[in-house]
This record gives sequence, C-alpha cells and structure tokens, in this order.
Amino acid sequence: MIKMLFGCAEIEITPQIPITMGGYGARAGPAKGIASPLYARSFVFQDGKEKLGLITADLLMLNFDQSSFIREEAERLTGIPSSNIIVSCSHTHSGPSTFSRGDFRFDPDPDYVDWVQRALAGSLLMAEQNLEEIEMASGSRYITGIGSNRRGKEEKPSLPLSLLSAKIPGNKEPKAIIVNYGCHPTVLGADNLLLSPDFPGAMIKNLRKLFPQTTIGFVNGAAGDISTRFERRAQNLEEVERLGKLFAGEALSLYCNLKFKKFPKDSLQVKNFAIEVPFRKLPSPEERKQEIKKWEKKKKELEAQGAEPGDIRLAQTGLEGARIQEYVAELQDQLEQNAEITCGYIGGTALASIPGELFSSLAQPLYQLPSSAIILCGYSNGHLGYIPDPDAFNEGGYEALSSPLAPTFGQDLVKTLEEILKEMI
Repeated sequence: MIKMLFGCAEIEITPQIPITMGGYGARAGPAKGIASPLYARSFVFQDGKEKLGLITADLLMLNFDQSSFIREEAERLTGIPSSNIIVSCSHTHSGPSTFSRGDFRFDPDPDYVDWVQRALAGSLLMAEQNLEEIEMASGSRYITGIGSNRRGKEEKPSLPLSLLSAKIPGNKEPKAIIVNYGCHPTVLGADNLLLSPDFPGAMIKNLRKLFPQTTIGFVNGAAGDISTRFERRAQNLEEVERLGKLFAGEALSLYCNLKFKKFPKDSLQVKNFAIEVPFRKLPSPEERKQEIKKWEKKKKELEAQGAEPGDIRLAQTGLEGARIQEYVAELQDQLEQNAEITCGYIGGTALASIPGELFSSLAQPLYQLPSSAIILCGYSNGHLGYIPDPDAFNEGGYEALSSPLAPTFGQDLVKTLEEILKEMI
C-alpha cells in the first residue's frame, strides 16, 4: 500500500534593522528593533505521485508576481508543480514591507524582498527532503476571546479554529502542527517599531514549550472582517503574550482530542483553477471627496465625546478606507486582475487558498462541508485586498471602501470553492 509521506522545515526570515515596515499608513518610521524573530515554515504532503506544498511566512502579504516567482522557483527545486504550491502570509502588521502600491505606500527593501522570495522557495526544498511516513489527524472547534467582528457589530461570534497534525508512528511528539484561524494579527499598532509575528508567533512560542521538536505553522484564514480590535486590552508586547497564551491553550485543547491514523491510497487530491477578477464601479470624484469628509467629521465627533478606543479606531480606518479609494481610482490598471486557487483534500481535511482578505461571513458555507477540518489559507498566492460581503459594500467602512472588487466577487468565489471541495470530499 502506498503510504502518506510528509515533510516539514522551518527557517528564520527576520530582516536586518532598520527596515521599512508594512501594515499601517500612520507608521512613524522604519523598524528599529526586533521583539521576536520572524519565521517561515514549509510542509509537503505526498501520496504516490501526487504532492502538495504549503509555505507559511511571518509577512504582511505577497502579491501575485512575488508568489508566482516563489512557486515557480520551488517547482524548479522540488519538482512539485507550482499549481500545487500555496504560499501563505500570516498578515502580521509588524513585519517588513514587501511591496508598494497606491494603497500600500511602504517602500520595501529590494534586497530583502529578493532574498526572502528565494528563501521561501528553498524552505520547501528542505521540507521535501524531509519526507517520512506519518499518521495524520485533524479537527476543528469554535472559540472566542481572541478575534471578533472589527466592523463594530455588537455580536462576538465564535470563530473556527482548525488543526492539522502529522506524527511519525510510535512517536509521542508530533512532527508538525498546522494551526488555522482567521484574525488580523494587529495587537501591536502603528506606534510599534519592533518586528514581531504578533499573537500567532506568541502562540507558537508557547506551544513549542510543550512540543520542542515540532514544526508549528500558523495559517491565517477568513480574516477580512475579524481582528483583535474589541478583544485586546492594550496594544503592547504584554498583550501579544496574553493573547498568544490564550490562543495556544485553545490549540492545545483541540490537539489533545485528535485521533491519529494512517490513510489509504489516494488520500491526497489537488485541484486548481484560475479566475478573472471583476472590479466595482467607483463613485465619482465628488462622491469620493464627500466620503472622506464624512469620516473626518465622525472621527472628530468621537474623539470629542471621549469614545472607546475601538470605536475611534473604527472611524479612523473608515477615513483611511475613503482615502485609499482615491488611490484605487487612480491605479486600477495596476491591480491584480487574475487569481489562481489551489484546493486540496488530505485524508479527511479540506484545504483551499484565498488570494486576499475574505470576510468570515462569506466563509460560513465552507465550514459546513462534511470534513473533519477546513483549512482556509488566506493571504495566499497573491493579494486582491479585502473580499467583503455585499452587506459591507452597502454599509461602507474601511474594508469596502478600500476594496477594488465587485460586490459579488466574494460570493462567487466561495460558491466555486464549495463546488470543487464537494467533489473532492
């Protein structure tokens, strides 16, 4: 019987200091120190001739061209088809800038960007050279207290946490754990000038205390409308550690209930498809100016009232979205107009890449699929920006204003993913 093989690797990708940071337009300057190192973790699944590669990185984002270069270079090194490789960013807002565009005006260090792309491809080679027979387990549960709807809605829904773990038969400690949860890693704010993977990095650090030999990777999910905004108690390193410990505890609780098993032949399936990206019709120049004035007024009113920090931040991001909408209007011809999606099914676990920031509200049909776990890889193989639901486009706010996409794009994308994953499950 053909056995499921699995390999993994971890490399550090922390840049030299100083370096331009991404994530916040209000950042006062480049990084001047390192709170915690940044890492990339890579994973390879093999079942007979079929292979799937997953690269995770403590980076804000990578655009389509950068992701394509990494995938193609990884294919050259490993023989894994580039279409079977997912390059996923954690979306930490305390990492180095990787590209600059009208709405992301953070000049990256070209030497670092060139190096990190090659390093990520090389990390997949390291994982591919580390293939071993394994047992696998996966599961999911809904958790609270870390992320919630950042658009100011009062409800704080439970959000899905999923795990996929691999273990060598007979070993007590797992070979790898992949943690999937959709939430903006934004505990640290614009005033922070230290590099950090934010709370997902603290989660991994705490889990490594229990599993020192395990490669633990974080994959961000459907995080477009989810952040720590209304859950965090402060925006400092102590709060990063608090939420990281809470997150690690939730992941550990789920891990302890996993049941490992071997899988029969043909347990790994991979499918790919390409999509054209439709753009929305933008408001007139006068309407865009009025939108900016509206949010400026709202922010001033909230500040005068002494409103809660989360509510003021909501108005601030609305203002930023209105301003970004101006850039979108100017630079539509520079936006990514195509996207490539990779879907996988690994012995009961469904996996799909998302080229941007999908709203969690749109992802709900995917979590209802009959699978032991759904791993949604947000910020993967390109970055289309926010992928809001139609309600958000009607309501406005940062995510909808800054998105160049047609209001129905997210629904159409999820419907296609649902159809493909159902065929694989």
